[in-house]
Amino acid sequence: MPNTDIAHQLSVALSADLQAFKTVPFITSDMDSVEVAVHALRGSFLKKWEPQGVSKRAESAAFAVFQTVNERMRNWTLQLETMEDEYLIGHFVNQLHELLGWRIGDECDFAAIADGVGFGPGAVVGADSSTFHTKVFESTLTATSDWLISLYRTAVSRSPTWALAEKQRFDRFGFGIVEGCRLFFAPKYTHIARTCSTQPAVNMALQKGVDSFTLSRLREWDIDLSLEPDRNRELARRASVTGDFTTIDLTSASDCTSLALAKFSLPQPFLKWVLATRTPVTEFQNRKIELGMVSMMGNAFTFSLETAIFAAVVRAVYQLRGLPLWEGKSKNFGVFGDDLIVRREAHSMVVRLLGLLGYEVNVDKTFHAGSFRESCGADFFGGYPVRGVYLRRLRDDADRYSAINRLNRWSALHGVPLPCVVKLIHGGIRARKAFLVPPSEQDDAGIKVPFKATRPRVTDDYCFQYRKLQSRPKRWHPVYTPDGSFNASFGVAVLGGYLRGPDHCLSLPDDHPFGGFVNRKPGTPGPIHDGNVREPDRAVRRLKVVVDTIPWWDWLPRDVYQGISRGSWEAAVAGNEPRAR
Repeated sequence: MPNTDIAHQLSVALSADLQAFKTVPFITSDMDSVEVAVHALRGSFLKKWEPQGVSKRAESAAFAVFQTVNERMRNWTLQLETMEDEYLIGHFVNQLHELLGWRIGDECDFAAIADGVGFGPGAVVGADSSTFHTKVFESTLTATSDWLISLYRTAVSRSPTWALAEKQRFDRFGFGIVEGCRLFFAPKYTHIARTCSTQPAVNMALQKGVDSFTLSRLREWDIDLSLEPDRNRELARRASVTGDFTTIDLTSASDCTSLALAKFSLPQPFLKWVLATRTPVTEFQNRKIELGMVSMMGNAFTFSLETAIFAAVVRAVYQLRGLPLWEGKSKNFGVFGDDLIVRREAHSMVVRLLGLLGYEVNVDKTFHAGSFRESCGADFFGGYPVRGVYLRRLRDDADRYSAINRLNRWSALHGVPLPCVVKLIHGGIRARKAFLVPPSEQDDAGIKVPFKATRPRVTDDYCFQYRKLQSRPKRWHPVYTPDGSFNASFGVAVLGGYLRGPDHCLSLPDDHPFGGFVNRKPGTPGPIHDGNVREPDRAVRRLKVVVDTIPWWDWLPRDVYQGISRGSWEAAVAGNEPRAR
């Protein structure tokens, strides 16, 4: 099927599957949970459809929003209208200083920043690849000032292995000074993209230090970003039943922390590190744009800083309203980035304080009445999960497998079959025969079916064998330098956890000092790709067919099949007929 026709065919197929349900413009109080789920699926199904990547139209829309927000941040000033506004701002600043302010023995100094220096998964200015080894050790490291370069070299010198790796890199590539970051756009919705930035490498490394310090302080407030999504989802579920909590979402929150707000509210010396490591300008289509915002997505401390600001907002309002932060062993609020959950009594005051600080509430995704709540990628109606399924593209078999599995789970959860859509997607699978895999596999490995729907081969150790699709690592990097000496950057990759397990490495004899991680030295007998270690490159997905085994086929992981019984899932798979060709 040509790409121009797929979206229309998918829309027609979905309409055929859901023809028993009337189409409504919005959720009403007389709807039941299944009707709400169907309404959500109609709205979500092609909302993120971008078969060719981010379109020019979506980029233009995102850039227009970015320019508007940036100009608003550049002109932001604090405007207090009532005495209550003054109390709100005063309590907010006090809370932020309590969280991020100076403490004896726990200062935000160079030692604290150096402890957290590192690199994220994204690209950096001046590197040709986003893989750790290429961007950190085979590229010219960029920064916005010589001072940051000195700080970076001092920080990595505390590790002898990293210091040696950095010397090997510096001798070949050196450093470069740049003015700021580069603007780019990532997929979000069909009509508008997501604004992101590519940061200079040295700035990113030190931003990670600021991020690490912020995360450590947030944990003192029992805000652990690895746990908050689950906590928020559970609060949202409870709120959809009791109505005691409201869920708040903000518009372009990552871009809406103005530089003036940071200078006004952040404590020293934390502010010093924020200002030093941020990028003052961004580049887009050979244009230099001065940033009125502190940072945007792509800056390593953006998410943790906005979480800290919004946590201070909630705590300030709770303090003024006399609301407890805990109810028994459960938190009485939730903050994960701009996903906020607060008591209903605090809703209006939280919204007011957010407005004073320059943030805008997204009214379409904020819910303070009725039985619907949404937070951290989960939608609930009266305690019932009703989130739809999003399709972005069907570029290969892995995309089609993922779509079929997610649609099957949706059918199992709501009891609504989708045979037309599943058959249409299945018809585009390029393999001669679709791979049938157990339900515990990854969504893009194959079509998940119950044991009774397939006949896997039984191995000698009584396991079930099956074939599946798996991403093939693309990038490799040398363990030894051209002169035969050990490449210290490999040691940094191993110790830093940037090598993702045995599938991304080649093995050595057990007596080798790096056995299991590094291959033989070049020139010695060994398997193909001697002297290299695989490292994944997320920019291009290459797929391969592998054989795997499992001792128990029909195990349903709770985190994936939450609320779905074995019987309902098996019925959904059979009803949608995923194997029909």
